[in-house]
Amino acid sequence: MAEIQHPLGGMAIYNPSLLDREECRSLFVARQSLLQRILADISAMGNSGQGQHRLLLGSRGMGKTTLLHRLALEIEEHPALQNIWLPLLFPEEQYSVACLGDFWLNCLDALGDALERRNQLPLLHNLDQQVERLQALAPAERAKQGLAALLQFAQQLERRLLLLVDNIDLILERIRSEEWSLREVLGHSRELLLLGASSRMIESSYQYNGAFYDFFKIDELRGLTLEEVKQVMRALDARQEGRDKPGNRLINEDPGRLRALYVLTDGNPRTIVLLYGVLLSGWGEEIRGDLARLLDQVTPLYKARFEEMAPQAQQVLDALALHWHPMTAQKLAETARLEVNSVSAQLHRLVIDGVVEKVELPDSKRTGFQVAERFFNIWYLMRASRRLRQRLSWLVEFLRLFYSSQELAEKANRHLRAGTHANGAWIEEGLAYARALGSEFSLLTRVLERSAVQKIFSQTSLMHEYAPLLDLTGEDQHLSSIAERHRLLREAKESILAAPPPAWKEAPTAEELWNLIGGSFTPASVKHGFAIFWNKLPAEDQVKTFSALLAEWDYSLVVYSNQNHVEQIYRLLREGVLDVPLQLSDIAIAIASENARQPNSGCWLLLFGLSLTLEKHTPEQIAMYSKKAKEVLALDSSPVLRLMMARYLWNNANKKAEGYFTEAINLMPDHLPAKYMFGLYLMQEKRWHEAAHYWLPVFSAKDIGPPLLLINTFAFIKLTAQQGHGKEVLQLIEQIGMREQWLPLWEAIRAYVNNNPKQLNSLAPEIRTPALEILQQLNAPKDAESQPKSEYP
Repeated sequence: MAEIQHPLGGMAIYNPSLLDREECRSLFVARQSLLQRILADISAMGNSGQGQHRLLLGSRGMGKTTLLHRLALEIEEHPALQNIWLPLLFPEEQYSVACLGDFWLNCLDALGDALERRNQLPLLHNLDQQVERLQALAPAERAKQGLAALLQFAQQLERRLLLLVDNIDLILERIRSEEWSLREVLGHSRELLLLGASSRMIESSYQYNGAFYDFFKIDELRGLTLEEVKQVMRALDARQEGRDKPGNRLINEDPGRLRALYVLTDGNPRTIVLLYGVLLSGWGEEIRGDLARLLDQVTPLYKARFEEMAPQAQQVLDALALHWHPMTAQKLAETARLEVNSVSAQLHRLVIDGVVEKVELPDSKRTGFQVAERFFNIWYLMRASRRLRQRLSWLVEFLRLFYSSQELAEKANRHLRAGTHANGAWIEEGLAYARALGSEFSLLTRVLERSAVQKIFSQTSLMHEYAPLLDLTGEDQHLSSIAERHRLLREAKESILAAPPPAWKEAPTAEELWNLIGGSFTPASVKHGFAIFWNKLPAEDQVKTFSALLAEWDYSLVVYSNQNHVEQIYRLLREGVLDVPLQLSDIAIAIASENARQPNSGCWLLLFGLSLTLEKHTPEQIAMYSKKAKEVLALDSSPVLRLMMARYLWNNANKKAEGYFTEAINLMPDHLPAKYMFGLYLMQEKRWHEAAHYWLPVFSAKDIGPPLLLINTFAFIKLTAQQGHGKEVLQLIEQIGMREQWLPLWEAIRAYVNNNPKQLNSLAPEIRTPALEILQQLNAPKDAESQPKSEYP
């Protein structure tokens, strides 16, 4: 036997005949009990006993060919057996056989190989001459003289011939009309013992009127046991000199993965060796590509296994494999559109052949059926379906079987970090991770789904190809609004970038305009509608709109005091990760998404999101969020984060808010929004004089902008007056010199303090009318919970 150098640890996957004697001996570690049982039966025949011919039955990859070669090697080296038996090995497929005479010629060829190994060259020369002569004869005469020559050489060698015939079923099919002649010879020739191997039951061996009915002693080769898989792993490890030993690592350090591999392969030795090779080289980060290459390697094995089945068996197996989960015979019949009796008969045969296995259905006494070797099922899912979504299921099921949930989470996080180079394969793999993880890592699952949706619907080319991965009207319906958001933003961006340049002076570039529009605090649907009609607006309206967008940007800078934070919010809104109105769930997903890109980069968003939510949380939730916030604050010294934390605790009536307010103001003493917010907090705590201390610089500011002056100031003044400090407010307005500028407000407060609305009648109409409106609001029912706390996070 010639030695080969194979990439999978020196193991020949499809051609065991290429292994040398030492390799064959060292790698054959399973099936030892069967090997010894066959040897014992052969030994018991002695030199003259009539033995029973045998048939090895097992699906492809179960080790039939390897067993035949190991048996030949054992007999050739056994002190007693080598003097009685001469094992003859044949090619795995004997395509040259068309009649019984061809089979006897092939037996002579196999005998010639044995003579060459024994260096019996004169006898070999004689045999070659005989074969050349026999080839010219007619089929019937060739069969007669070929058998006679074979028996003559056996007598001359004083050896009995052990015919180790692989794929015996193919030979019997080709000589179907001469099966009884072959049986007659085998039943009466002491010199010949047939040990055949087949991946399927031979029809003539189980039909009552068949030539080989009750003729063979049958040995079934089922999947290896878990202990035998360990033996195979150790044997393969032994061949990795100076290299990693994945088998040992699995057995001793990762028994869960070993069991997963066992389930995947159903103990099929050939598939185990293939997976060992992958473990040896290591999975790359692109699992989808690595798995696809491995599935391509097993294609010859699985394709041949499927094609050798009867047409109706193929139909049944197709329906079962595409469903993946166990099915009853009744359900399978409905799916395959066959009679249930026909399906039951095919399932019975497939179970006998080891292709399908019976399983107990959960919460039911009924029996279900599933493909026994899950890796074969994964291979079929990859190849058989035309729908992209179904094609993806092969990857999902592999991930679930091969990795623990924690390993999946780690790999999914690494996958997200690689998202800057996203392509179609990245999208498919991300969705596969999401479906494999399920609800155990719900936040990570949502981030994976949203990231994939964002990539699909933000690019027209990807949308057409990969949108079919999602069932937005079915089980992926929860992503339909997200997909629509990204579609609207993509169309809005395309419209803005394609619009002609604005005609007015100092107009922005299309990219600058989109950055402001896309990042603005308006819903995606509004941005879409605005973008579509932007180029139809008169220049004057374009100028006003652009100025308003710039004002919003500047206002955000004042609020957050950090341009990086503002740019991050605008980017997340532009990319559709966030939308208006902001939802805490979206904020949580944005945090996880940002942290996946760069650990801790999105930590401040936690507090940003908490500060914006008006939801009331339980004490347990507040404690949990506070604990997480402390971790965030330890990573970032930004005073804005402390302000956000103060706002969150204030929203939930937590007294610890004051400490965070104080920290924030100490860190940024000139930040007016912080002072306004803290002042409002103190007013709600009925601490007027402390609140006034923080509100004085807010009242005095001349460049804070209309939003703060007209909205937030009035909220403070209203609350102050309603708490009985109206006179102090009047003094404060006088103190900062704003009486004349705020005259309607000042007169309304004075009338409120004096409880005399009639005093407003003496005012000029332009002062009286707004003053009466303000007085009406001051007289509104007091409801501390409904008071506007802040326009700022």
